Amino acid sequence: MLNSYTKLTYSSKNAVLVAACCIAVIAFYDRFVAPHRNYLRAAQTYETFAGAKTNRIIAGYVRNKKKELQQLQHKSQLIDKSLFDSVKAKQFFSGIQVAAEQTNCIVNSLKFPQDRKRDGTSRTLQGSYVEASRATLSVTGGYGNIVALINKLQDRPERVWIDSLRLKSAAGGLLRCNMTITIYAIYDKEEPLDD
Repeated sequence: MLNSYTKLTYSSKNAVLVAACCIAVIAFYDRFVAPHRNYLRAAQTYETFAGAKTNRIIAGYVRNKKKELQQLQHKSQLIDKSLFDSVKAKQFFSGIQVAAEQTNCIVNSLKFPQDRKRDGTSRTLQGSYVEASRATLSVTGGYGNIVALINKLQDRPERVWIDSLRLKSAAGGLLRCNMTITIYAIYDKEEPLDD
C-alpha cells in the first residue's frame, strides 16, 4: 500500500492525505465529541421537560394555597363579624336591663367579674386584642319570658354565649334564672379596659 502511494501524483497524494485527515476527524468526532454533545442535548431536553413539570407542580401548589388563603380570609371575616367592638360591648351590657324589661323579666342582679384584665382568654391580633367579657345575670320571670330574654340577647350578628344557666322555682309560679353570659370584644391596644 505504501508502494502504491509513492506512485501517485502530487495532487493525488494530497487528495489521499485530505481524505485520511477527514476520516480521522470524523472518527475523532464520533468517538469523543458526539457522545458529549448527545449527553448535553439529552440533559437540555430533560431540563426543559423537568422544568415544565416543576412549573406545573408549583402552579398547582400555588393554586391550592390561594384557595386555602381565600377560605381562611372568609373564616376570618366570619369571626370578625361575630366579635363585638368596644362600643357595642358596652351597649350590650348596658342594654341588658332594657331587654329584660321588654321580655317581662325582673332583673335581680347583674354582676361583672372583677378580673376583666387581659388573661388567657385574650388573643393578640395586629394592633388589637380579643378579650372575653362576662356578666352574671339573675332574673325572675315565666319560662316563656326567660326564653324570650335569651333569644333577645342572642338575636344579633355578634355571638353571645350563655355559659351556664340555672332555673329554680320562685314564688307565684315564676322561675328564677341565673345565667353567665360571655361575649368576645376586639379592642385596640391603646384602648383602656373599663370595669
